[in-house]
Amino acid sequence: MISMPGNVPAGKLIPIHEGLSTDKKYRVECQNGEKYLLRISDAARFERKRAEVELMEQCGMLGLPVQRVYNYGLSEDGKEVYVLLSWIEGHCIADIISRLTPRKRYELGCRAGSILSKLHSLLLPASFPIANCNTQIFENIDHTLMQYMDCGFHFKGDASIIEYIVQNRASLRFQRPCYLHRDYRLENMILSDTEDLWIIDWDSADFGDPWEDFGTLFWIAQISPEFANGQIHGYFGENPSSDFFRAMTLYEVCNILKSITWIKQNSREDVNVMINFSNLLLDWHHNFESFTPSWYEPNPRQGMP
Repeated sequence: MISMPGNVPAGKLIPIHEGLSTDKKYRVECQNGEKYLLRISDAARFERKRAEVELMEQCGMLGLPVQRVYNYGLSEDGKEVYVLLSWIEGHCIADIISRLTPRKRYELGCRAGSILSKLHSLLLPASFPIANCNTQIFENIDHTLMQYMDCGFHFKGDASIIEYIVQNRASLRFQRPCYLHRDYRLENMILSDTEDLWIIDWDSADFGDPWEDFGTLFWIAQISPEFANGQIHGYFGENPSSDFFRAMTLYEVCNILKSITWIKQNSREDVNVMINFSNLLLDWHHNFESFTPSWYEPNPRQGMP
């Protein structure tokens, strides 16, 4: 039973089961033909949802392709928090990318990279504790490593990953902290019926080192190296430094270990999916002898007028 306030438009609620978010999601279909996306969470997440809404509104004012927030608040019984968003007609990039030409994949990747660069340009409050943020990043890396070591699970190749983390952790060169999407994957990108690229699912949004948002690029590179190359080219406008690839790889392997630990502790999912990703990373980086993955191709526009 959903207890919603009266200012949410009446309509048929169609459950949405896609995605990994713990939110309950519904497509609201009104009698006048209008459609909305309704997300519902436990009321304990009210402050978290308010921060998510404020970030989406900032992105909208900057002209970024995010859903419009129509309303948010507590349900009538006070037990849940809701967010009412615009509905985007289109296709999830993850569902259609195999049918796109390599040129189209690259072009969409460039657009995704440009959008991400603009997100990272949003200024944090002047009072934001930058030093604390950098300390937190180190603590998160150490916590990820400790959690994996304590979970009691090991796989062939994990020694190389652990060694990479230990050797490169101290070499991180932090950029100025910024807002992050935290789940920048094809599953959270929609190509609308008008060919616009939209970024959805801001449930994990946070702040930190901007290059952390490339920590899930291995998901994309495995499916489409063209899109992954485009995302990097669109973000930087040129070829990035080796410091970027060093950091990106560090965040990628940390995400893989974090996922493996979570799966072993909380889920019945097949851990082999993440192990296969770790093997891909080892192959792409020649057992970590190279920071730059083998799928990366230099920006063809580098040096052009």
